[in-house]
Amino acid sequence: MLKKTLCFSLFFCCSFFANDRVAAVVGNNIILESAIQEQVESFLANNPSTPNREDVEKKVLNYLIEQEVLVYFAKKDTLLSVSPEQVSSIVGERLSFFEQQLGSVAALEDYFGTSFLDIKETLEKEAKNMLLGEAFKQKLFSYVSISNTEVIDFYNAYKDSLPLTPALYDYSCIEKKISPSAESLSLTRSIADSIFSKISSKVSSFDSFYSVYSGGDLGVFRRGTFIPEFEEVAFSLREGEVSSPVQSRLGLHLIRLNSRVGEKIDVSHILFPLSITEKDVLASSVFLENIKAGQPNTSTIDSLSLSFKGSYGGVFFGVPKENINSLVLEKLDLLSTNKEPLSNVFKIDDSSFLLLHLKAIHPPKTPDLYEFWGFIEGLALERKFYSFYDDWYAENKKRVYIKIN
Repeated sequence: MLKKTLCFSLFFCCSFFANDRVAAVVGNNIILESAIQEQVESFLANNPSTPNREDVEKKVLNYLIEQEVLVYFAKKDTLLSVSPEQVSSIVGERLSFFEQQLGSVAALEDYFGTSFLDIKETLEKEAKNMLLGEAFKQKLFSYVSISNTEVIDFYNAYKDSLPLTPALYDYSCIEKKISPSAESLSLTRSIADSIFSKISSKVSSFDSFYSVYSGGDLGVFRRGTFIPEFEEVAFSLREGEVSSPVQSRLGLHLIRLNSRVGEKIDVSHILFPLSITEKDVLASSVFLENIKAGQPNTSTIDSLSLSFKGSYGGVFFGVPKENINSLVLEKLDLLSTNKEPLSNVFKIDDSSFLLLHLKAIHPPKTPDLYEFWGFIEGLALERKFYSFYDDWYAENKKRVYIKIN
């Protein structure tokens, strides 16, 4: 429990303070008293009923020593490395957090009593060490395997103490997106087509329309960053090529691919928003109300759920509540409480209306071995690894210089 709480606490933020006491030395690295107290405070804040601060301090120190031992061996492994992007991502998150808490870079420098560059360099070093330690531990994990017999033995020994399965939901969802009228779409498309024609014939430049319509340079991004229909076209373009109008929930886009490096692209776009009227909103709602009024059977609901899927629609079986949108979950639980077959029609994300049909809620239970084989195998493997890891750590920390002050 303590290990998991400490792993990603506000790490290393006290490493900058001057006149700090060295609590321990591990190899060529030091552990500062302030680092210990920072993590102790974090743990106690999340576990206020913990009775003995001294015990927590000892566990924190042992944990930090363990991390330094992992880093010590990770640095000796010439095959292990971490990417600058990984380090930069962690440091960026930490600096953003500190700036949000303190208000400015100047306040950050004043708080830690050193320059921004020194703070950044220290965070980079600590982030790299943390990632190296994790990579080395993952490498140790790869040495451990487990047989089917061991999984069965683990299940028989611990099935009464295994965590219960989460409640699982079976349901159907019909989604009707709020879309502009055919007249509005036709008018907007004619404008977009006209601009595309001017750009294609080089009568006007792509950039010249930024001041008239929405859009601009979107910068560099990977797949999965933007709307799927936008990305599909953007990644299919050649450098310098401009797409014909592409429709998304935001409107119509003209997309230009500026450059491509591997799986990253730099694009610009011109956006022609589609006007949604109150009449359009009402039409989507009435569409589902009419379906509900027809009192459809389960087969019809399932068929419509597959025809009108959108972002939330479809037919679902065995979905844990953690994987269900909070508003959808609230409506499903209400159906269960009221023992009603169909939900009220409701709006979600200001972009769609939904109609839900609850089939069943399967309550938490002791997991069946074969139904949840992968889950139980993972627990058994984790237990075996930590037994292996504890033995490895006890033996190998003897090879590292450790001094506790």
